[in-house]
This record gives sequence, structure tokens and C-alpha cells, in this order.
Amino acid sequence: MNAEDLKNLTPEQFNAYVTALAQVENQKARSQKGRAFAQGATFGFSDEAEAAVKSLIGEKTYKENVDEIRSMLSQYRSDAPIESIAYEVAGAFAPALLSRGRSAPLSMTQIVGRAAGEGALSGYGTSEGDIIQQLTQTATGAGAGAAFGTAASYGMKLAGGLVDKVVDSMRRLTGGRGATAVENEILRLAEQSGETPDQIVARIARGEIMADNKSLQMALRDLMAKGGISEDEIRTLLPQRAESLRLEAQAGLKSGLSPESGSNVLKSVRMKEDDFQKAMGRAYDQVFSAGIEVPQLGDTLVKSLQRVPDAQAVLNKVFKSEGGLVPPYKFNDDGSIELVRVPTLQDAEITRRAVKGAVDLEYKSGIPDVAKNLKSVERELRGMIDSASPELSTVRSQYSRMMDMRNTFEEGRKAFNLPPEQLDIDFGRIADDPELVAAYREGIMAQINNKLARTGGKQMMRKLSDPNTLEGKLFDTVFPEGMKRQVMNKILTSSAAQKTYEKVIEGSTTYLGQQAGKQANKGIALDEVMGAARMNPRDLIQVGAKLVNSMAPELTDAQRKQITDVLISRDPDFVRRALTDESVMARLQNQIQLFSRRLQATAGTAGAISGGTLGSSLSGQYFGE
Repeated sequence: MNAEDLKNLTPEQFNAYVTALAQVENQKARSQKGRAFAQGATFGFSDEAEAAVKSLIGEKTYKENVDEIRSMLSQYRSDAPIESIAYEVAGAFAPALLSRGRSAPLSMTQIVGRAAGEGALSGYGTSEGDIIQQLTQTATGAGAGAAFGTAASYGMKLAGGLVDKVVDSMRRLTGGRGATAVENEILRLAEQSGETPDQIVARIARGEIMADNKSLQMALRDLMAKGGISEDEIRTLLPQRAESLRLEAQAGLKSGLSPESGSNVLKSVRMKEDDFQKAMGRAYDQVFSAGIEVPQLGDTLVKSLQRVPDAQAVLNKVFKSEGGLVPPYKFNDDGSIELVRVPTLQDAEITRRAVKGAVDLEYKSGIPDVAKNLKSVERELRGMIDSASPELSTVRSQYSRMMDMRNTFEEGRKAFNLPPEQLDIDFGRIADDPELVAAYREGIMAQINNKLARTGGKQMMRKLSDPNTLEGKLFDTVFPEGMKRQVMNKILTSSAAQKTYEKVIEGSTTYLGQQAGKQANKGIALDEVMGAARMNPRDLIQVGAKLVNSMAPELTDAQRKQITDVLISRDPDFVRRALTDESVMARLQNQIQLFSRRLQATAGTAGAISGGTLGSSLSGQYFGE
């Protein structure tokens, strides 16, 4: 409708036209909600983007499109200021909410710098005019964005902190959690150990306790030094635990080196020497009691004594020692020997032993050739006696086998004094004979028992657990392969328990112990202390802040007991719960904390964009006039 048409309208028609026109313009302005949202989401660059697209597909130029869009947005802000701001702020939240956001909190410097950058970007995106005006609006947007973004970020942080405290209180009431000071100290000690919660729990499942970590032993000693319930608990448990685990490790060693079951030959190794000789004597007596005569051996016995004259003197002594047994020989002055009666099997065996004794003396005298020749006499005589009596041959073989076992047992007892190279040689020599291996292991176990009896095992388990020691090498060489891992775990656990006992109960108060007490309830990590000593600015600030927080009262006796219970617990599930609260309320609190940090970053971005847009607008109005 042109000017002429308006002149022809009646007053009523003109008023109706104006009202209708106002409604159309108002509706047109209010249709800019999407554009306002897009402006907030794109740091004020959506109008340029839309104008560029329209200029490619329409008749208007880029500048005409930009001017038109900005005019409509300006009218919308004028007609609905609160609504337009709300949509722009909502748009500013969108990109941050759609992303995962930050899970780690930002420092003050990071918050201000980020807000200033986002404000500057938003200020530039919404700027109009020449280059000077754009730079001015960009700078103003940076300042306003820094102010608004920082305020919004810290406001959201405060709100999130309040919600977190409420949920934390509910968690402790519903889940039976300890006081915050106790939980913080437990988590600090876990961090100080250098292990993850899973690694700590795995150690406890193997039989250790959290305090077996050497980084935590001084902390446990400090808890004991404070007295009260914790001291009684520590002084009672640690010695009992060290002794109990030492006995378990000893039983494990015995199961592999000296099992209860075994062959009759192996059982002879465990006999005392007198009992062993009596048992073998009874076996020989049973064969000799039949009084078997062996006339076919007469000439051989005489010839043997003639070739080994030193056996004659021994033989007389032996016959006399056998209860006055009359020898079957007569030794003439001219050196000849006569049989005076038919020899028995017992006579023949006594003669063989005398010959063997004389041969052994020749070996010791240092004349090996003579001994070697005479040895053949004893061997021939033994063969003929065994042929005459298979029963005696069996008894003699048993005796010889048992003597080999007993000698091998003694070698095992002396193995602790051998160099590793000799150990490999000796054990390799018998490795294919299960009974000799069993005897060797039996000797080693006997020596271990002797050492344990003298020292209480305080050092033995530690040496056995160390592959670089002779004891560790011995264990690795001779222990049954299938049982090695299980028993070594017992040895390692026993060694760790002994170290903890010595450091905590028997150790003297040291600088490290004093420092452990000073750090308790402060949350100061060892690397922070070292960093502060090197004048690292970040660590200086951290240590300073935590020292201020440590002005709070000392832990109570009950709180120290809660910490002690975790450090010395042998229940992996209990320790896992102490290190990682997995309750529903804990998971809710973790999610709230994570969402709060992300919302804090999002609020900062939204505040920076809104501040940048507002700063740019005000700057444009002021400098554009």
C-alpha cells in the first residue's frame, strides 16, 4: 500500500492498518529465535555464514543479506530483550554440552584466559563497522568475556561444591564410610605406595598386607608411636603374623623337600646312625641264623687271606667281637692257613669284610696300585658269596643302597657351603635317580631346620626368596618344579612380613619415621615435598595450601584405628572398599563431580560468549555514534 492509498483510508481503516502492520513486524521479529540461538552457538558468526549462503543462491549481495539479518536480530533484541538473550545464552551452552567437556578442573589462570579468548572471538563475530570498530569491539568482548565467563564458572563451581557436600554426607551416613580425614589419609598413603588399588589388592590376596610396601612401613610405625588402640593392635598382630607366615613357609618347604610319605629306603635316611646299624644287623642276622655251610668257598677264602695278609689280624678281632665265634681257620707260624672246619655263610661274609677293610687301608696308605690289585680279590670273593646265597646278596644290596642314600643325605646337608657351580654338578649327577634326589632334598631340609632352630628363620626366608643368594639358588635348583611357585609365594610373603615386623616394631625412630608423622592428615605427597625443596613454584603452592589445611585437629584415636585396620588388613575385599568406594552413592557422587566440572567449563564458555556479545554491542553503540 502506497502513500496515496493511505490518504484515502478512513480513520478507522488507518488504525486497523497500523495495528495489523505492527503485528506483522512483531511476528517477524519474534521469528528470530533460531538466529539468536545460532549466534550464541557460533560466537556471533552465524549471520555472516547465513548471508554468505544466501548470496550464492539468491539475488541479494552478501552485504545486503548481512544488513538484513542483523536488522532483524536487532529488532528482535529490541522487542524481546530477555527472550533474545536467553536464546543466545542457550546457544552458547550448546557446543560445550554437546562435547564431553573437561573431566579435570581448570586453574584460575586457565579459566580467565579461556574466557577472555572466547569473549574476544564472540566480540569479533558480532562486531560491525570498519576495522577500528571491529578491533575495539573484539577487545571489549575479551574483557567482558573474561569477567562474565570467570564469574559464571566459579558460580557453577560453588553450586557443584554444595551439591557434592550434600551427597558426600548422605554417602557416609548410608554406606558406613569413615570420616573425610580418615579417607583422605588412606588415599594419600595408597598414592604414596606407588601402587594402584588393583596392585595393592592383588598383593593382599597373595597373603601380604598393605603395609608390607616399604613406603608405608614408617607410616604404620608412626601410627604405633601415637599409642592407643592402634599401638596395641600393631604390636600384637605383626609378631604373630611374622611367626605364622614363617611356619607356613617352613611347612611348604617341608612338603617339597621332606614329604611325610616315602620309600622304605628313604625312611632309613631319617634314622639315627645307631638305629640304622642295628636295623641292618638284624637283616644280616636273619640270613645267618640258618647256619648255612658253604664248603665250596673254602679254598677261595684261604687264597683271599693269603693274598691279603693284613686281613688276618683284622679277622681275629672280628671273630672275637662276634660273641666268641670260633674262626674256621688256623694261622700257622710259617704263614700257611688251614681250614679247621667247614665254613658257614657267616664265616665267608666276615672274611670278605676283613679283606675289604684291609683294602681300604691300602687306599688310604697312598699306594693305589696295591689297593687296586687287592680290590679285585674282594670283588671276586663277594661274587662267589652272592652266588652261594641270593638272600645275602639282597641284604647286601639293600645295605649298599641305603648307605648311598645316607651319603647323599649328608651331601645335601653340606650343600649350603658349596659354590653354585658345584651345586649344579652334584645335583646333576643324581638328577636321574629319584631316590637319591629325595635323599639330597631331605639333607637340605634337615639343614634348613637346623638354621631355623638357631635363628628363628628371620633371615632364612629372606635369603631363600632372593635368587642372587646361595640359598635362593639352592631353592631354584633342587625344589620340585610343580610346587615351586606356590611355595615361593609363601616364602616371599613370609619375608615381607618379617621385614615389616622389623621396620615397624624393632626399628629405631628415624628421620623418615618423623616425616611420616608430619605428613599424616596433610595429604602432602613425597614428590611434592621434593619439588618444593627444588623451589618448584607449583609444588610450593601445593605444599603451602596443604599445610594451611593441616591446621585442623590431629586424627583421633578411633580415626587412627580405622587407618591401621586398612594398613594391616588381610582381607582384600575390605581394602578394596577402603580404596575404591563402589556403592551406589559413591558412583552418584563421582558422576555429580564429573558433571559439575563439565558444567563449570560449559558455564564459563556460555558466560564468556554472552559477555563478549554484550561487550561488543555496547562498544559498537558507543564508538559507532
